[in-house]
Amino acid sequence: MNNEFYVDIENKLKECLVKTRKNYVLLGSLLIALNKREYYTKVENLPLGRSCKSIYELAKIKFNLCKTSTKNLIAVRIRFGIDDENLKPEFKLYSYTQLVEMLPFLDSDLYLVNPSMSKEDIRALRRSLSKKDNNLQEDEVMQDYTDPEKFQKLNNDKERLDFLNDYRSWGVWKKIPELNLEFYRANLSNGAYIVVGVVCLYDEEKHISGYTYPHVRIIDPNFDGFMYGSLKTYSFDNMTQKDYLSYLKQTKAMPYIVKRI
Repeated sequence: MNNEFYVDIENKLKECLVKTRKNYVLLGSLLIALNKREYYTKVENLPLGRSCKSIYELAKIKFNLCKTSTKNLIAVRIRFGIDDENLKPEFKLYSYTQLVEMLPFLDSDLYLVNPSMSKEDIRALRRSLSKKDNNLQEDEVMQDYTDPEKFQKLNNDKERLDFLNDYRSWGVWKKIPELNLEFYRANLSNGAYIVVGVVCLYDEEKHISGYTYPHVRIIDPNFDGFMYGSLKTYSFDNMTQKDYLSYLKQTKAMPYIVKRI
């Protein structure tokens, strides 16, 4: 590659740094491009009297980016980006700081996060999940996919929505006390499952408990209509109700509730 190519990338990087909040995906992409072509070997680290040995040295010298920032920009682009300038659709509502906090999460735990959570909440959730003595139970194993008597047949859209709105009857699947979070789960006959997450509120003076607006997700590792991690977010508004109903009708999946104590 000629020097004009690298100068062009450098200029784009500098422009992005002026508007970091909007351009962090592109920043990560440009850093990846420079690293892939080992451009850092062409940049002199004057205090050390040698060429840079890594993209981190180059980012510090040329753009005053610390190693942690450079790592995060690259990691967010790789994990949550869909192309050089855009996030995958299911992550567009998240801020850069939220996405950074989500980087250590396993793919299987990302459904526990939603865009309304602050970065502090996401960090607390991550710590809770990492504790060996937390009270998250292992996923229940589906007992029998072949016995039709074990599944609840939903014949029309009203029954499908009634089933979803009655999620509290499913029983609590997971709890995260630090964040007042509760999750409810219904397994489906096709191997997928529905998860509803709510924040539990309690007024000690009035002795009244309540729940915030629920976040509903369907996790299906085999359904091509889903994006990243075969996970799509649903909630109780008109558009996402339609998606939820379409999924159940398209897959003909029937729910099975695991009995929980």
